[in-house]
Parts: sequence; structure tokens; C-alpha cells
Amino acid sequence: MNPTRVHRNSTLVPAVALALLVPSWATAQEFLGFGGVEARVGVVAPVDATTGFGASLEGDLGYMGTPWLRVVGGLDLWSADVDRQVSGSLTGVGGTFGLRFDGYNQGRLIPYLGVNLLAQSVSAEVPDDLELEELLQGFYVGAAIRGGVAYALNEVEPRTWFTGDVRRTIMNNVDRWSVELGIRYTPRGRGTYAPPTRETETD
Repeated sequence: MNPTRVHRNSTLVPAVALALLVPSWATAQEFLGFGGVEARVGVVAPVDATTGFGASLEGDLGYMGTPWLRVVGGLDLWSADVDRQVSGSLTGVGGTFGLRFDGYNQGRLIPYLGVNLLAQSVSAEVPDDLELEELLQGFYVGAAIRGGVAYALNEVEPRTWFTGDVRRTIMNNVDRWSVELGIRYTPRGRGTYAPPTRETETD
């Protein structure tokens, strides 16, 4: 397949979904607050590129409906080398916003699933194929599905967790898999998953 025939199509569905969902989230959010922060590093495998480096920073913005359904947002960074019969490099950076469902578990291991919308700026350097370089670089909107586990360092009062995250990102010309390891800090510990009291709601 000739890489120059790859078409750049606007990914409008995630953008439209975000515009429709945010107003309803605002009214359904029972308690919006700071649930914690997570930093991860790992590897990324874009389509038609070599395995590269990936990193993410994610903030827990509160919950929607139930404390186990978290609203999350953050930053995503990745880079890899082009592998399309010519050599070059790709770098992407942007923001993410979505939902993460943490499986109910009173033990040290909590599995989770999530969906994210992404908006990213991708830069490309392909000296031997300027047409491909122009095709790959630009501003992209996409979506990702993810799953992983969080393991508490302290079972009695868990505030710090080791995390493992696997993510599949669907984005024009730069679809990719990501595998990352990191650390999550939740200042309220298991209280993060407890519904607020009346006193908390009125503060």
C-alpha cells in the first residue's frame, strides 16, 4: 500500500460526543472535586512506526453518579520512528478527557476500564518524503479505550498505588497501542469511593 494514498479525514464523532455529554455530566455530577493524580511512563506502538516512548499525567476530577465512575482529564505525550519504507520521526502531545470505572474491591488490587477523548498536535519529520510528512503532521481528535489495574502499597489506608495501563487509541493516520506503568496518589484513600455526607455536600 502506497503510504501517500492514506487519506486525512476529520474524526468528528468524538468531538460531537464530547459536546453532547459535557452538559449532562455537569448536572449529574453529585460531587466534583480532586480525587487524586497519576503519572505513567511506558511504550507506544503506532501503526506503521517502531515502538517508541509514551508518558501520561492524569487528574481525577471527581465522580459521576457513583464514586466508582471517575471523571478524569490530563496530558498525553508520545514519540516513535516512522516505518513506512522511509525513515522519520513522529511526536504527539495533547489533552485527554473521559471516564474511568474502578471495579469495586476492598482489597489491594482494583481493576478498571475507561474511555477517553483526545485532542493532539502531531509533528512529523520525514526528509525523504515531504508529502508523507505533511500527511502525518497536524491536529487530531480521536478516542481511546483502556483497561488496567491499581495495586495499593498500604492495605490499611491506601493512598499510593502502583498502576498498569493498556490503551488502544483510534486516531486518523496515528492509531496506536500504549502500555504504561505509573503511580497514583489519592489523598482520601478509600474515602475516594465513599459518597459524600450532607456536611460535605453543603461545604
